[in-house]
Amino acid sequence: MRALALLLAGLAATPAGAAGDAAAGRGNFGLCEACHGVQAEGAREFGAPRIAGIEPWYLRRQLEAFREGRRGAHPADQRGQQMRLMAAAVAEEPVIEDLGAWLATLAPQPAQPGPGGDPARGRQLYETCAACHGAAGQGSEPLGAPALRGREDWYLLSQLEAFRAGWRGAVDGDVPGAQMRTLALALPDAGALHDVVAYIGTLQ
Repeated sequence: MRALALLLAGLAATPAGAAGDAAAGRGNFGLCEACHGVQAEGAREFGAPRIAGIEPWYLRRQLEAFREGRRGAHPADQRGQQMRLMAAAVAEEPVIEDLGAWLATLAPQPAQPGPGGDPARGRQLYETCAACHGAAGQGSEPLGAPALRGREDWYLLSQLEAFRAGWRGAVDGDVPGAQMRTLALALPDAGALHDVVAYIGTLQ
């Protein structure tokens, strides 16, 4: 009964005109919840980020990237290779739309800033990021930039490291990834990654 009440509450919160069937998406999410959690809250021990509230357009783009080998193709990226298998299981467009509709009903929890990093220095470095991701980290669909605020610090850090290492953004055809790889490589040192992530953690 409690689960039904939560589902109905989520359906009521679905944005008007959102594509996909949120109820069907909740049913299809069973494949994902083993790692991402029942309410898509994420689990660091599995390397699975929080995806509650993720933008449907960005969810679609990443699932397509995994499925088509633009992400998760590097031999050392074991988490990414696992996601490629999962993405292949949700290859049909209606399924992706339904998942996006359900995840959009879930309110993401504010990220808890972790230790390390200098937010003051990170604020200066973030000015480059703000051009696409927004001054408040709200993201921009027209620019293809997902929201950053609310993302876990460990996940943001791991993805910046993945771009710098060539695990992401180094495959032909991955234009957004290549842009991010260039920007990640432009950060002056490893400490700068922690600083940027620390500043993003202050955004609400």
